[in-house]
Amino acid sequence: MTDMREPETLASPERIVGRMPRVSTIVGYGAGVDRFDISGLHLPIGWEQSVPRLLQLDQEWFVKNLKNDCIQQWRLTPGTVEFDEQTGLLICASVHKKGNEQRIVLSDNFFDRDQRIYRAEGISDIDAAIVLHSIVVRHVRQVASSAGYQTEEAYAYIRGSRSYKSQDLMLPLFTEQAQGELTDEAYQDRFRSDAKRIAAQFDLRIPAGDYPQFSQSGLLQMVTVSPEASYGVYWGNGSTSFGPHNVAQPEQAAALHAIVGSHVNHLLRLNERNIAKSRFQDSLNF
Repeated sequence: MTDMREPETLASPERIVGRMPRVSTIVGYGAGVDRFDISGLHLPIGWEQSVPRLLQLDQEWFVKNLKNDCIQQWRLTPGTVEFDEQTGLLICASVHKKGNEQRIVLSDNFFDRDQRIYRAEGISDIDAAIVLHSIVVRHVRQVASSAGYQTEEAYAYIRGSRSYKSQDLMLPLFTEQAQGELTDEAYQDRFRSDAKRIAAQFDLRIPAGDYPQFSQSGLLQMVTVSPEASYGVYWGNGSTSFGPHNVAQPEQAAALHAIVGSHVNHLLRLNERNIAKSRFQDSLNF
């Protein structure tokens, strides 16, 4: 494959600043627009600690998994999976459809030159977006695990071909012991508006009378999106995880993943603020 990237977009450990783990999502652009992006797929803070282990990982495992995922999505042909020789970071994964290359690359973050972000290039097919996103998320998950993170919920990804689900899409574990309401009505109203916007990105809608439902403690319980003929639901099954019901279309899976992921990310930020506040109080009492 011809390398179309500029040299400065390749991974460089002295230039990459990580961010706290977050659920990353696929972004659509509405009806009739064959274009998909990836949002929020960053390297974690302290990722450089994982480099010795990354350099020892079986990189062929990712190549095999890309091939297997493309077999399930029979319209796709696997491309390449490339790693940086210096850091072991995955820097490019690609698939082909009808001769067109679609890929995710580790590239510059336009908003912060010290950061790198995994960015979509030429992704015009929702199945390609799902396959490539899942491969890169699994890599970043290994990076985070090697760096000492234990936040599986931040590295959820979509799986499936005829039916779909989000692997490890769950509420943060701290919510099981949390006291009081974790979100208020104002947040929930904003969330419902955002859910409508996200559904529309994939030419879907939130059915009338079936708005996202929350528990008494303010945790998301169920989300439904609908095209004209069928409903797809992600619902909390009494624990911290979300399970699918009748999610038969990739667009449904991408929308539901993004909607639930935005709630998980809100809770992760809330917990980080509470931890920082507690540490500050402890420092004052020391």
